[in-house]
Parts: sequence; C-alpha cells; structure tokens
Amino acid sequence: MHKRKINFLLLSFFSVLSCSPINGSDYNGGISSVESAAQKNKRLKLAQSRLASSRSRLLEDAASSLELANAKRSKGDRLGTIVGSPKKKGSQVLKSKAGENGIVKQYISQMTENNGRDLKEPLSRKATYLPMIEKVFDYYDLPKELANVPIIESKFDNTVVSEDGAVGIWQFMRPTAEELGLKCSHRKDERRDIFRSTHAAAKYLKELNDKFDDWLLSIAAYNAGPARVQQAIERANGEKDFFKLARMNLLPRETINHVSKFVAVTMITNNPEAYQVAKYDTSSENKNSTILGDIPLVD
Repeated sequence: MHKRKINFLLLSFFSVLSCSPINGSDYNGGISSVESAAQKNKRLKLAQSRLASSRSRLLEDAASSLELANAKRSKGDRLGTIVGSPKKKGSQVLKSKAGENGIVKQYISQMTENNGRDLKEPLSRKATYLPMIEKVFDYYDLPKELANVPIIESKFDNTVVSEDGAVGIWQFMRPTAEELGLKCSHRKDERRDIFRSTHAAAKYLKELNDKFDDWLLSIAAYNAGPARVQQAIERANGEKDFFKLARMNLLPRETINHVSKFVAVTMITNNPEAYQVAKYDTSSENKNSTILGDIPLVD
C-alpha cells in the first residue's frame, strides 16, 4: 500500500514538473504569467511536502515493524521490557578474610542467639520473594547472596520507611529511585513494587560493582553513596579492601556496621546448619560464596 502511494506521489511530482506554463487568460480576471508561475511553484512545494511526509511515515512504519520483530524475538521476556539488556559480566570471587573480622563475629553471635530467633521472620519473608529475586539477579548476572541486602536494609518488610524517608525492602531514597526509573508519587510509589524495585536494586548494584570492582565496597556504596566510598579509597591511596578502610576509620560507622551485618547474615544463610539456624532459604546458595570467597564459616 505504501509503495503504491509513493508511486502515485512521484507521478504527481513529475507531472507538475513537466506541465507547461499556465496561460493567464485561462483564469477569470486575466491572472498574469508571474502569478501563474507562483501558483505553479506553490503546487510543486505542496507535492514535495506530501512526498516527504509519506516517506517519513514509511520510515516510522519500518521502525515499528523492526521493534515488534525484536520484541517477538525476545519472547516477551518481562525482565527485558523494563530496563533493557544489560552487559553481562561474571560475578567476581573475592578472597576477603571477612569471617576473621571481630565485628562480623560479634554480629554472628547476636544473630544466632536462641537458634536465630531474630532472623526467623526476615528469612521467612526472604523465602517468599527469593524465586523472583533470583530470576532478576540471573538476568543481571549477579551473585545470589546479594538477596541478603534487604535483610539488613528492611528485614524484608515492604512497609518500612526510614527516618530519612527511604522506602520499601530495598530502602531507596526518592532521588536514587527516580534516577533508576522508579515512579515515586502519592498515588503510586514503585519503591513498594517488589518486582520493579528489585530490578532497580539489581541495576544499581551492578553499576556500583562496575565502578568499584568489589562487592563489599559496592554494598558500602549502596548504603553511604558512591562518592563517600570513592573518597575513602582516595584518602587511603587506592586501597580497596573494605575492612582495611574500616580499620582506618575512613567510612561512616553506620556503613561499617551495615556491611559487617551483611557478611554475618550471608555466612549464616550459606551454612545454617553449622550455626543451628532454621533454614528458610530455598535458593541455590551454598558454602562457596561468590562474594565472600574462601572464608571460615565457623570458628
């Protein structure tokens, strides 16, 4: 149909070009030859405008068809429709001696008191959300242990609002959430949308790890902001070991505690039997952590 339309417009265009000058006597009142030439030029421009418009519509239709074909080729994967296709990057295995850190041992002791009573509820909630979270993390090629971040952030309670105004299980502040594409308004706050906020968290964590090339530093940046972590690294002459930066007091105390709690929870959930904690986690996590590396799980 578009082809026939273009052929018709081309025919009209060349017909206008080939037509003979219009005799002024053919018009009522005797229009001058100058006015006839102006009228001819006007029709020529109109034909050119229509031709350009048709060509533009044709290109738009072609682009739409290509977009539809690409969408069908991706089999309508919902994971890809929200944020696009990220560059794959394998999870890095870190050799941190985090398990030997005193503050981590202290948190492990606190969390495993009374058979891990304080972890029971957050781990139960995590088990509910974990299949979806793992699917999102697989899409971004992220380590499964990062699913423990909401345990520290919110205990997987989606109703939590911090004193600073962070919302949802991933505890996003509004500016960060909006930068990551989440809508935040009185009518709809997508920080409480588990699926979309998990997408945003995965995207953010991946961006942070691309920057710092270290998962513990990435989690620290998730808490304190990337600028604060970068400043600490620069003040330490390029040192990128989280616990060394912590010992130099170059990171906020809240951030040191935050990451240490994450390490403790990850060690416990990777080997709950060793810590006599009920297992609620149905993920593929195991004793070989891709974040913590080869560290002692039990003293």
